[in-house]
Amino acid sequence: MISGIVIAAEPENRSFQFGNFEVITVQDALSAMRLELFPGMPEEEFLRLTGGGRVPSSVNVFLLKRGDGKIILVDAGNGGKRGRMLRKLEQSGVFPESVDFILLTHMHGDHIGGLLGKHGEAVFSRALVYVSMPEWEFW
Repeated sequence: MISGIVIAAEPENRSFQFGNFEVITVQDALSAMRLELFPGMPEEEFLRLTGGGRVPSSVNVFLLKRGDGKIILVDAGNGGKRGRMLRKLEQSGVFPESVDFILLTHMHGDHIGGLLGKHGEAVFSRALVYVSMPEWEFW
């Protein structure tokens, strides 16, 4: 700690084997959750537990390397200035043009923002993007 400022290293990508997949967790950004995300929790209890009104959290994406060489990305992170996903994917030897499929869990900005570059271009130009029909119809 230097003058009340804590400097922490950005976590490295972590990987594990799951069947025929190497699963790599990639932290895209740090975040914080507000009381509204905890329906039914009394505000005074939330403030007591959090010590200030927000719960630290993380926006993560998952990279799946299939045994046959296919590369699947689960969600696309924030994108823009806030997201660090592209740089962190490259640390695992994965570049946007090598991603084959993107599976979107849902279409909030912190899950789809990384699909487009700053000029509206597709970041993952070769990837097929999948989203559930109920999610597609909702948006």
